[in-house]
Amino acid sequence: MKFTCVKENLAQGLQTVMHVSSKNVTLPILNNVLIKAKEGVVELVSTNLEIAIIAEIRAKVDAVGAFTVPTKTFADFVQLVSDEQVSVELIDSAALLVTTSKTKTKIKGESADEFPIIPTADGGNAFVFNMVQLRDALIQTIFAVSRSDVRPELSGVLFHANPEGHRGELFLAATDSYRLSERKIAVQNEAKEQETRVIIPGRTAQEIVRVLLGARQETVSVTVTEGQLALSVDGVRVISRLVEGRYPDYRQIIPTAFSSEALLETAALVQNLRAASLFSTTGVNAAALTFSPTEQHIAVRAANTQLGEFESTIPCELQGQQEHTILLNHRYVLEGLQHIAAQKVRVKLVSADAPCLILPEGVADFLYIVMPIKQ
Repeated sequence: MKFTCVKENLAQGLQTVMHVSSKNVTLPILNNVLIKAKEGVVELVSTNLEIAIIAEIRAKVDAVGAFTVPTKTFADFVQLVSDEQVSVELIDSAALLVTTSKTKTKIKGESADEFPIIPTADGGNAFVFNMVQLRDALIQTIFAVSRSDVRPELSGVLFHANPEGHRGELFLAATDSYRLSERKIAVQNEAKEQETRVIIPGRTAQEIVRVLLGARQETVSVTVTEGQLALSVDGVRVISRLVEGRYPDYRQIIPTAFSSEALLETAALVQNLRAASLFSTTGVNAAALTFSPTEQHIAVRAANTQLGEFESTIPCELQGQQEHTILLNHRYVLEGLQHIAAQKVRVKLVSADAPCLILPEGVADFLYIVMPIKQ
């Protein structure tokens, strides 16, 4: 194996794949990056057996071949190279010789034969999405996934394409049973009749977001096969196992009729909830919101026996016949509001014991639900 490439491209490719390489005592080869030199391109491959990331970089390949070296060592060294070009050559089937105009460095590694076989994830249902929309949709949902392993299906993001009555649309949803975030985007290719419902692991969703944050391509392709998902963009491919199990029918908890509805400034709600958080009881994180139709405001209250009390009012356009008070986890509400760009939000209530629905004003493709704290 022997190739020459631009240092910047090599460094970027290594940065892309290295995040899934981790210290693995039982299988040390997983700490390595697989380098595969083909005709005109070099593939960099990293995996932890759950996720694999493949980055393709352009190179002048003089001899095809494959070898593995420690990912962090190789990536850190390439970052330090000052030359614009780097030459890489396999010597004695035991080490890579990395050559620049000023340095010659030998990095020991292991045979590519020891590296796990990466599934191709060919076939299945193939979808095309706008890259920015998919990236933002994942960002707006992933924060709500469960951090617990008690219910594995809640530790991922639901990927539901072309549900009945919504052909040509993808719904992404995440919940930890205390709050729910859902975002809808369009399917841009002709795969509008292929209903697909799978669960993307939370770690995979985070890696996809990281890859998409550095992408320049306008569209991204996603292929779903039996038990696997593959995403391709800008010469980078992410292949992951899917979470087994069935995602709960969360739409049953989304209220459709409301007793109170308030339209208010997003920034004002954020500011007042942050102030209330300073006086809420640690662990409970409770803030009381009182909807007053006669006063046309929402009162925000929090109390802590040791620290004191906070109370404020937020002017709003409020519809409803009677006053309602709901106790919410201010952290959950704030995390949802941080993912809303609209200047105003609609907050809808059924009762003190029913889910609270938060919608960005003028935006029909995102909703956020917070379950009340039982008083």
